[in-house]
Amino acid sequence: MSLKQTALVAASFALVACASAQPDPSTQDHACPAEIEQLFSSLTGDWTLAIRADEGWTGYGESTFIRTSDPSCGVGEATFSVFNQESENPMEVQSSAILAYDKLSKTIKILTGDDRGYTHIGIASPEMPITFDVIQSTGEAPVRQIQYKNMEDGAFEWSWRGRASATEPWADRLVISYTKTQ
Repeated sequence: MSLKQTALVAASFALVACASAQPDPSTQDHACPAEIEQLFSSLTGDWTLAIRADEGWTGYGESTFIRTSDPSCGVGEATFSVFNQESENPMEVQSSAILAYDKLSKTIKILTGDDRGYTHIGIASPEMPITFDVIQSTGEAPVRQIQYKNMEDGAFEWSWRGRASATEPWADRLVISYTKTQ
């Protein structure tokens, strides 16, 4: 495991631990709320990916979601994808994500990272579409979002959204269509 992968795994576990922190664990119910349990259960499994970018290129990949093993309410994702498959030098990317429900704030938190060195943290309300505003270290308004949308039985879309400034409208930059294989 590379240093980047080790750091990503450590950061992922830290997010899950933070998301499941409770003031008095002995008095708290560790079960997921029904709608969150349903969401995370529907994500669990293996998926094929069809990728399209606003710049016109496409890609493909595969992904696996598993439930976290601690009593927090969460899932982990491992993805392999190929971006810009039409070019002479397509880019292979390995990425990971942890989604964890925070019972105190009633939000879902996400931590993503990939083998290119990108890491993102976001917070979302659990309403559909689930839209994570990517937190900026400067404290400025988000100009990037991660969105889970068009969720159906065995399919959904993941979108990387952007805007030039906090006053501009959001636009899909990269959309990945997930189709469940098992």
